[in-house]
Amino acid sequence: MRLARTVVRLSTILAAFAYSAVPVGAQPAGAGSIEGRVVNPGTGSAARGAMVTAFYSPVFAPRGGQPLRANTPSMVDTDEQGHFSFRDLPAGRYQLRAQRRNAAGGPSDETVLYLGEGQQLKDVNLAMPSQAVVAGKVVDEFGDPVERAQVSLLRPSSNMSATQWMSAGASNTNDLGEYRITVGTPGSYLLCASIMGNVRSTPNGQPAPEGPELAYVTTFYPSATELSGATRFTVGSSGEVHDIDVHLKKVPTVRVRGRVVAPLLGANQRVAPTLQPIDEIGRAHV
Repeated sequence: MRLARTVVRLSTILAAFAYSAVPVGAQPAGAGSIEGRVVNPGTGSAARGAMVTAFYSPVFAPRGGQPLRANTPSMVDTDEQGHFSFRDLPAGRYQLRAQRRNAAGGPSDETVLYLGEGQQLKDVNLAMPSQAVVAGKVVDEFGDPVERAQVSLLRPSSNMSATQWMSAGASNTNDLGEYRITVGTPGSYLLCASIMGNVRSTPNGQPAPEGPELAYVTTFYPSATELSGATRFTVGSSGEVHDIDVHLKKVPTVRVRGRVVAPLLGANQRVAPTLQPIDEIGRAHV
């Protein structure tokens, strides 16, 4: 009787040891898969070309001597029917994120799930986040389209008692002066346009122009050269806000010349000074 109890206890200890020595995360890769579909909100139609990202986290650490799986996100694009699939997956925790291509940092739909050893997860549905579009064109003082103008969408950000405007998206105009910017968050916005490299710098050793020069400056929608004259517009959660056209202004400009002294920088270091307008009490503007 005593021998039988000893055998039972020994069997229980061995079973418990064997269970604890085989963590889920130590299972070989390639055992599981995740498949699903991304749809557009409202209509339920297939979201073609959507980017789906899978972030992997092991449930348990692998045993000693086994390779550690790199925690690098996996990305796939949906097909014509909005389907996606991840294969050869180890067991663990997965965070799936769906968003529009070239919309990194934009709105996304996410879900968290756990994949068991050899499990084949199917019918995982994600909804493409709603977004709106701001569209328009940039023209010069003659009404002609401006190509390769930089267009910036600005949203308000409360900082202490002042309202500052932060970038919420950007685009460059095409040969017709047209632009399109996607917006993920509804609200009130401003928009401005500028021509990069429009104001030329004066090489060292050459005299600066004696008087002001005419040049295109950053212009706020529709045709203001000062932030105070910009017109706000409202963007909803979906749809298109069109005809947000900017008429660039050419105004007299001056050049600022000086010298930068930085003893801690090496002789081959380059410094790029920038100018930023401020108001009467020293607050910086865009």
